[in-house]
Amino acid sequence: MYFVIRCYSCGQYLLAQSSRKTRICPYCGFKIVMRRAYVVAQARSAEQATAIIKSIKESSRLKRRKS
Repeated sequence: MYFVIRCYSCGQYLLAQSSRKTRICPYCGFKIVMRRAYVVAQARSAEQATAIIKSIKESSRLKRRKS
């Protein structure tokens, strides 16, 4: 199982295995404690989690474009 989480330091979306206790954000280097992480979605595979992240980023990009 994978989680799509949002870094509470820089706000970027990333995936993390549900069995992990911590995750280092590849964007800012912040150490995320999984039990406190903001979980946006769950996925059965890394590929599904990646697709969810791409969809979230595309939606955000379209919303900014409309503004």
